[in-house]
Amino acid sequence: MEIEDRKQKLSELVELIEFDRRELARLEKHAESEDVYLEMLEELCESDAETLSKYQEKYRAAGEAVVMARNELNKEVSETTVLQRELQGLSDRFRHLHQERGEVIDLWKNVLGSLKTREGEMQLISEVSF
Repeated sequence: MEIEDRKQKLSELVELIEFDRRELARLEKHAESEDVYLEMLEELCESDAETLSKYQEKYRAAGEAVVMARNELNKEVSETTVLQRELQGLSDRFRHLHQERGEVIDLWKNVLGSLKTREGEMQLISEVSF
């Protein structure tokens, strides 16, 4: 009977060992797939870090471009404001000169009218004298 018990225990032990081998193989396979996933995740993280770095550089460059464009725009606005003031001054001077020109033309018209009147008077006097 002891032999039978030992055979039974041996058989159970063999079954346990076989079960442990299968489980160990399954766990090793599972661990390998987890390692593959971990490697994939690490590669993905590295790729994301590279992509993030590229976009950060693009964002920084875009920020610098915006600052430069804003500075250029401010410069243009300042120049435009100065030119608008100069143009307004020229416009005021032109209006004033145009008004003075009108006054001078009116004076010349009066002078010419006076000359015609005097010429007419002189002609009358010369006709009466002769």
